[in-house]
Amino acid sequence: PSKRFDINGYRSFLALSVNQPEYTTENFLAALSQIPLGGLYGPDRVAQEMFDRFVFQGSDNFPSQAEAIVEGFKQSVNSRGQLIAQTIGTFSYQGDLNLLQSSPGHVEAFGFATLAFTPLEDLIRDPMGTLLTYFQPFPSVADIMSVWKQRDREFAQWDGNIRAKLIRNLGAELGVAGDPRAVNFENGLATTPMLEDLPAPVYPYSVDLRLAAKGRVVYEYACASCHESQTFMGIDEVGTEPGRARGLTAPARELLVANLKSACIDKSLDACNIPDDDIIVPRQDNPGYLSLPLDGIWARAPYLHNGSVPTMYHLLIPESRPASFYTGALSYDQEKMGFDWNEGVYQYDTSVLGYGNGGHDDIELFNRGIDFSKHPVLLESLIEYLKTL
Repeated sequence: PSKRFDINGYRSFLALSVNQPEYTTENFLAALSQIPLGGLYGPDRVAQEMFDRFVFQGSDNFPSQAEAIVEGFKQSVNSRGQLIAQTIGTFSYQGDLNLLQSSPGHVEAFGFATLAFTPLEDLIRDPMGTLLTYFQPFPSVADIMSVWKQRDREFAQWDGNIRAKLIRNLGAELGVAGDPRAVNFENGLATTPMLEDLPAPVYPYSVDLRLAAKGRVVYEYACASCHESQTFMGIDEVGTEPGRARGLTAPARELLVANLKSACIDKSLDACNIPDDDIIVPRQDNPGYLSLPLDGIWARAPYLHNGSVPTMYHLLIPESRPASFYTGALSYDQEKMGFDWNEGVYQYDTSVLGYGNGGHDDIELFNRGIDFSKHPVLLESLIEYLKTL
């Protein structure tokens, strides 16, 4: 599970690195001279490495491009950082730039992607008007989703706003690449059928199968009607933090749709010719979240769309949810079903905008009247059964 993947931390690390005194062309050249040929890209890419070394180091007849490469990268990283700080940093994150520095296992669902496609000339000409048009004044925090068993998922994303499976995978690439021309379309074609029947990971610890059999009855009574039908629920009904559901404005959706269509380059495929409303379902007038299938749910902790609840125990007993906990640990709490939350690499604070842990707490709506805090045997058996999915 992607509990330690920290895209914001990586961006911050790059910014910190390029601004260190030791980040110099001379140090790069000296380090490169100590690495034997084949040591950069491996034995299968020696020819590419020779060419890149030649460009970087130069020769008597060809001036080194090292200075331009090293300084160009530094300028690119710093410019990108300044743009982020001045746009979504001040608007969506309301000046709390710490939220853009580290959050393992989480992504900013719309901010970075929208920023990549927002016309720069609009930001220069009318910065506040452009921000109000394309961005929301709150972060759209999302836990990194599982990708297995896509055949069983008619809609993707936490709010079920992408239907076509090829578009889902191209969209994942587009969010990283930031440019439809940089999307590897062939990779999307390969991963889409692979994920159709990719099995969920098996729970790696022992399971009390007798107790799990009793828990199956509880699951079918209290949980199955929503999660097996993949029910869509509005934000007022589900009650969870609304930022992710409300994060995509109508103009931003149009930007993302246009770029997804550009990334789907083979127009002979039906998947590249679907209506815009199937590429990204317009949910601006009815934001909410999808009750996803629970396959491999043990590995998908922490729970809710923003990863704000550390274990299944805390999810099912809302009043027990901690105000803060740690993420990033790979050791496991087998009793409560979730990764250890008393230790880790990042402290998750549920009081921060976008990181709230409310919702999924109406006993009648979500548990069909079962108060698990008063029925510990039912709770224990349900958790044991969920480990088998």
